Amino acid sequence: MRLIWHKDWRGNFGDELSPRFFAAICPGYEHITSYDRLFGIGTLLNESSGRLGRDIVFGSGYGQGSPPPIDRDSTLVLGVRGPRTAAALGLDIEHAVIGDPALFLPHLPEFLRGEPLSDAPVVFALHHRAAELWNFSSFNSPDVFFLDPGGASIENYVATIRNAKLVLADSMHAAITAASFQVPFVRVSFYKRTDDTKWADFLESLSLPLVRPEAIPAPIEPAGRKQWLRVAARLSWVPYPRRNSKASVSLVRQAEVRDAIKALAARTVGLVVADRRLNMLQDRIYTAITKIRTLALYQTTHKRR
Repeated sequence: MRLIWHKDWRGNFGDELSPRFFAAICPGYEHITSYDRLFGIGTLLNESSGRLGRDIVFGSGYGQGSPPPIDRDSTLVLGVRGPRTAAALGLDIEHAVIGDPALFLPHLPEFLRGEPLSDAPVVFALHHRAAELWNFSSFNSPDVFFLDPGGASIENYVATIRNAKLVLADSMHAAITAASFQVPFVRVSFYKRTDDTKWADFLESLSLPLVRPEAIPAPIEPAGRKQWLRVAARLSWVPYPRRNSKASVSLVRQAEVRDAIKALAARTVGLVVADRRLNMLQDRIYTAITKIRTLALYQTTHKRR
């Protein structure tokens, strides 16, 4: 069985988490032959996934296109990310939603051995597209740390989120990780256009309100904004070796961005999921883990015979 996940050219926490997660919860899952594909962490369910047949769906989300057709007789749906995904696939919302698998991280010791990358109380968890464009390490201060999803090990990324007092989440999986450890988080974005579908799916799974992202000023001067937008657009299709363009950022602009973030952190109260709802989804994820472990064990036992 092949795990379906997106491999970003420079690394991305939410994507890289998927193979590590399934290796941790079920070593040898790839030897299951009764199914062809395993859809795990991420927004993976759309027309690009093709028809779902001899497949397992474990906490995946719908978005970025039309929902895929699903053969209900041959597809094993252990659960989906949220109610938007369940509705798109025509599943029972009450029983199909297990939440994003990353919500189970606090129960996996393999991911709790990292060291925080900073003691700053506010962590700004970057979206990987924003991290491609600017060198945010020069933006760091004792008050705010910019967390690059491609610049840290999974363990250190988790530790940095867990250690924060407040997470400003440009990345959805940073918000999911914060929610799993009940660290307050605020949805933010440098971009005017954002994907509300997947955020709604995640937030509604935890009975949290659908909030629009707090706007953060772009790290370049307004005069250079058109150039930045052209670079951002080009990055969606140029070959990987050419994806190294980063706009320079003045010290004045860096200070402006940091000041805006500090002001936001001072006036906002982050979202925190209720214990009962989080525990319920973690129990559902554990049930799905038990089922895939049983399947793998049966497969191994059957082969030995």
